[in-house]
Amino acid sequence: MAKLIFFLIFCNMNNDIIVAMFGYKFNKHYFEFNQKDGELEYRDMNSTIRIIDYGDSLYHKTICPDSCATEYRILYYKDSLTVALTLARFYDMYVGPINRYDRRGNLIGTKNTDAPFNYSKDDVVNWVKEKHDVDLYKKPKWALMSRSPTPFPHYMLRFLDNNGTPIVYSIDARDGSLIFQNIDGVKTKFKDDSIWYPKKKEKKKGVPTRHRK
Repeated sequence: MAKLIFFLIFCNMNNDIIVAMFGYKFNKHYFEFNQKDGELEYRDMNSTIRIIDYGDSLYHKTICPDSCATEYRILYYKDSLTVALTLARFYDMYVGPINRYDRRGNLIGTKNTDAPFNYSKDDVVNWVKEKHDVDLYKKPKWALMSRSPTPFPHYMLRFLDNNGTPIVYSIDARDGSLIFQNIDGVKTKFKDDSIWYPKKKEKKKGVPTRHRK
């Protein structure tokens, strides 16, 4: 029970807590001593930590908690070794705030990646748990989830139920209604395909211009 509570807390932590746990300052000495070809991977706090030097002005650290679909990223300035950017990804989508900092640690910009999606990723996860008893937080086999704000906010997700049945959903992120489902090869459309395409404005018929003699 204690492990389950720790898992749920860890997978839903905010960026500030993650930074506090894994360092406000980049340990350049440790990285350079242990890295190979600009990459380092190690274990810490029930997570896999990957650090990569892409040759730009930043060090890139990714924290992947065990059996968790959320991963956290911290980018550090190479010159000051302080935090430059923090963000989180849930499967294939950015979630929560993306925070930018100056070299003194001051917050200089925030982007709320959840803003376009009235029906949140937690709403989707809770709905799947209630309907299929599948926990998408734990990243089960074959599970994948993505979202897009265009042409309107929506989610795409797939997973296997407890019987191994493949399930695919498309969900309207404005209100949580179903757009499409494919359960074990049986496809059902709940909304017309026209919702994906904006209606084209009809061109007004103008008065033809007379040719000058």
